Amino acid sequence: FSLLALSGLAMLAGGAVSLLGMFNLSRELTNMAETELPLTQVLAEMTESQLAQGVNLERAFRFSQLYGKNPAAKQTFLTASSTFNRRGELVEEALNKAEEIAKRKSRIVTTPAEVAELEAFQKNLNKYRQLHSNYNAEAQTAFSLVRRNQPNEAEFIAERLQPKREELKGELRKLLDQVEALSLKSVNQANEHKQTIAIAAIMTFILALVIILSLGFFITRQIVQSLDRAVGVAQKVSVG
Repeated sequence: FSLLALSGLAMLAGGAVSLLGMFNLSRELTNMAETELPLTQVLAEMTESQLAQGVNLERAFRFSQLYGKNPAAKQTFLTASSTFNRRGELVEEALNKAEEIAKRKSRIVTTPAEVAELEAFQKNLNKYRQLHSNYNAEAQTAFSLVRRNQPNEAEFIAERLQPKREELKGELRKLLDQVEALSLKSVNQANEHKQTIAIAAIMTFILALVIILSLGFFITRQIVQSLDRAVGVAQKVSVG
């Protein structure tokens, strides 16, 4: 009876460990689906729009000197500046999405390391927003100068925008690296939970097998001993 009870307890313990591992694995996979993957997608959208802004900024100022002289150049400038502004709005929308996802993630992180990493990401996100806001503001000033037929002053501002654009690229690269690190950590944790489930299942099976074999040996020995006693009694009776 004690061996049966022990076997049952071992299987219950193994099942409990497996269930806990499955719960943690499910949590990590949900976390990845709801935060890391959407964050990666949002940052990819930001990257695309930021690159498009740079292309259209260069296109606009390529025709700034001819703005007041050539109708085709004027139209090209207006189209490029309009596209620049539209792409800037898309960057802002992506930033808002990223902040919302980061807030959702802050409600489910548990370890101090995860909290610190998320706070660092949010800090860099705010820095990028400020840099991008300044970048857009200076671009609007330059566009306004072109529309007032002051292309030389506009190009002076445009030249100052080049290092700011490179700084934006660097900050965006940092954000992408941080999200990649968060995703890698989630994948590693999911793998750890998967290994925990596998180990718990294997150990439970081995322990249960050992207990069952021990129980079988014990029962067999009891039966053999009982038969030996019965045979001994029968032999004594036959002898008289």
